[in-house]
Amino acid sequence: MQLFSKQNPSRQEVTKLQQQVKANGTGLTALKREISELRIKVQEQQKQLQDQDQKLLEQTQIIGEQNARLAELERKLREVMESTVGNSSGSGSNEQSPRKRRKAVESTDCPRKSKRLRNRK
Repeated sequence: MQLFSKQNPSRQEVTKLQQQVKANGTGLTALKREISELRIKVQEQQKQLQDQDQKLLEQTQIIGEQNARLAELERKLREVMESTVGNSSGSGSNEQSPRKRRKAVESTDCPRKSKRLRNRK
């Protein structure tokens, strides 16, 4: 690459070349600054992503623990329901008759009736 048109450039050509070098240097400095700023932004974004990944991992662990607890509660509920069904289909010694059960429900659902109204049925 030839910088000058002749072996001994004129003062004007040297000055022009110096101005170009200075302008290019200034432009290069600005580009370096931009690159540095972009690197900082990228690092900040990577840190944010790492933080978000950590939070997601923690939330996933919590959800896993909650799922395990839910499964345990469902199992216990099934056991209780099965034992309740087993007890109700067994002997009727602890069971009230449907009529007594209905009277018990009626008495809890409404205010107490007088003796006269209760005996009327």
